[in-house]
Amino acid sequence: MSDMGKTANPGDAEVVVTELFSGEHETVSHVSLPAGTSYIIAPEAGAEVLVLEGAATEGSDELEQHSWLRSPTDTKLELKAGPNGARIWVKVDNLNQVQSQIKRVLDAA
Repeated sequence: MSDMGKTANPGDAEVVVTELFSGEHETVSHVSLPAGTSYIIAPEAGAEVLVLEGAATEGSDELEQHSWLRSPTDTKLELKAGPNGARIWVKVDNLNQVQSQIKRVLDAA
């Protein structure tokens, strides 16, 4: 989204995604999840999630305020808001450089 405005999550019209920054190596967004709604993240180059307020679950992980989650490349996350909703900070497609650096170190060994 190039105008950095607000968009509804395609999976749930109640979820509001506000893009904060989009660059060559990452996209950062603020996501407002009303109670019980879900937000799916499926980036090719990994993701990081920080719960700013409220609570959410991802699989069997319970994320409370200030919880942080990092997913590896090519991993799908489905965040589901708790009973009071959640506000989360999401950074996607920023971990591809990590993978190339790990490969470089392993190749040098």
